Amino acid sequence: MSSNVPPGRTIDLAKIDAMSDEQLSEIRDTIDAEMKRREARKTREARKQIVELAQAHNIDLSSLSGQKPKYRDPKNQFNTWSGRGRKPEWLRAYLAEGRDIEDFRVA
Repeated sequence: MSSNVPPGRTIDLAKIDAMSDEQLSEIRDTIDAEMKRREARKTREARKQIVELAQAHNIDLSSLSGQKPKYRDPKNQFNTWSGRGRKPEWLRAYLAEGRDIEDFRVA
């Protein structure tokens, strides 16, 4: 059986029986955190590819969602938000700088 565990970071499955509940929980938490990081990375990469493809073909992504955009990024016309759901990263970044959300409202 092959393993994708890097050298020096092996888990001896025969020793699992001897591990405490706390040790097993720590291993599980480490694995869960790594799985979340990987999923988040894959999602970011997929979104980036989707945006790049839409831009290359001059497609406004908001037209695909059925919701008209209420807010638009002045630096990138393809970054829009309908005002529903979580605020997108681009808008959260502007708001963190102290900008007013109304600065981005679509007329």
